[in-house]
Amino acid sequence: MAIRDYKGGIYRDTHILGDNVYAGNGQGCRTVWYPDVARARKVIAFLGYVPDGTQAGLCIQCSCHYSFGTEGYQYPSFACKEWKEAIAKVGDRELVAA
Repeated sequence: MAIRDYKGGIYRDTHILGDNVYAGNGQGCRTVWYPDVARARKVIAFLGYVPDGTQAGLCIQCSCHYSFGTEGYQYPSFACKEWKEAIAKVGDRELVAA
């Protein structure tokens, strides 16, 4: 098992079951998961860049970025999850037509 590099910021982690293709650095906020390499390439081509969770600007509203007991820890965890799920599907209509 290993991480395979598909170039252009797309990787497959064979240690993960299910959606094991990602774009980004593979850790936390900067990772968006895709069902397969073709889908990742299509989304990146459609957007013109490799998306990552920090672009949503939601990090400041996420408890993952704060220490326990601090004021920021009151925020919900994984604030960018829905954004990442949506970005992985961006351009569905346009991509189906392509």
